[in-house]
Amino acid sequence: MLVSIYEGMFSLQIVEEHIPIFNLIEEVDGGLEEYDMIIENFVERIANYYKYNLRKGKAEILDVWFLI
Repeated sequence: MLVSIYEGMFSLQIVEEHIPIFNLIEEVDGGLEEYDMIIENFVERIANYYKYNLRKGKAEILDVWFLI
């Protein structure tokens, strides 16, 4: 999973074998403390969605890379 953090927004991407299979762009309003919690919450939710809905428990997110 690749997490790109921008000013006031972030994006999450899941890539398999150099092919993006999931992309989310989210705008965030609030302070720095909330920003960290929101991103952490989204990473966990999307990782669970990938594991249980897209791959039916047979694959999971192994690495999360952050670009700031």
